[in-house]
Amino acid sequence: MLNIKGNVKALGAPGDTILFTVKDTTGFNNIKNGIGGWNGINIDNSDGTMWDSDTSVFQYCKFQYGKSIETTGEYGGEAMFIQQFLKVLIRNCVFRTNHSRTNGGAICLDSSRETIIGNLIVNNYSKSSGGGIKMNSSWPKLINNHICNNHGGWVGGIETWGLSNANYYNNIIWGNTEFDGIKSANQVRISSTSSTPNFYNCIIQDGIVGIPDYNGQSANSGIDANGLDAEWTLSNTSQVINHGSNVVLDGPFIEADLMGNPRIIHGIIDIGAFEKQINSITVSGTINENTSWIMKLLIYVRSQMNVK
Repeated sequence: MLNIKGNVKALGAPGDTILFTVKDTTGFNNIKNGIGGWNGINIDNSDGTMWDSDTSVFQYCKFQYGKSIETTGEYGGEAMFIQQFLKVLIRNCVFRTNHSRTNGGAICLDSSRETIIGNLIVNNYSKSSGGGIKMNSSWPKLINNHICNNHGGWVGGIETWGLSNANYYNNIIWGNTEFDGIKSANQVRISSTSSTPNFYNCIIQDGIVGIPDYNGQSANSGIDANGLDAEWTLSNTSQVINHGSNVVLDGPFIEADLMGNPRIIHGIIDIGAFEKQINSITVSGTINENTSWIMKLLIYVRSQMNVK
């Protein structure tokens, strides 16, 4: 375990990711021992000694094979656990294949107020609740994240408890499962009446009737599946393109997506961790109705195209 007292700045870059993992993953799936994993990052200010610390920043990092076998206590968060600390920025990182025997397969927040932007949080597992994220009395901002194909014994995606008034902007929360691998009844579960999260321009499975042309699903959920094998980027005709909320543009660190590509194309941010880059399209055939295209270059082949 990495215990942080003070602050840490792990500043990777596109193509130069900082990797938090363990060398030998043999035995990772055996939840009865700690073999094959590492015990994650712990940022704990419950003793009040870190109030004057600067912001901790994790940028272009990858967290994998975090593993906790603890069965006591309420909290988990096997890649990252943050308690009573208000200054953490998690930006353009990948959390995949992490396992908690309690709560929060990838991230667990307790009395915290983080900014979580542009991350891919996939194929993590919690034996209890919140396969992706568990939060208790926390007020984070979650902006343009993919939280997909995680698995929990109770709630595969996100569980909130206590006074957790998180703000969600432009997130995709999809394909998370629970119990025996069936789709979660709630991709996000609000487990207490004092939790009043706000959702803006998010795609949540079953919140709308399907998403035509959206590619972001891998074959399976949980730690037995490799989330990096999935195609998470957007198809050229996805409804997610240019349908985010530009309110987030007033905040910092929005200029690039998870792949390092420019974040804003054609004035409106996309939903999720990836901004679609359409360099050009070629159009031919007959156009019978009003049609919109989004691209940098339109190749118009007059001999093959009629406009009525």
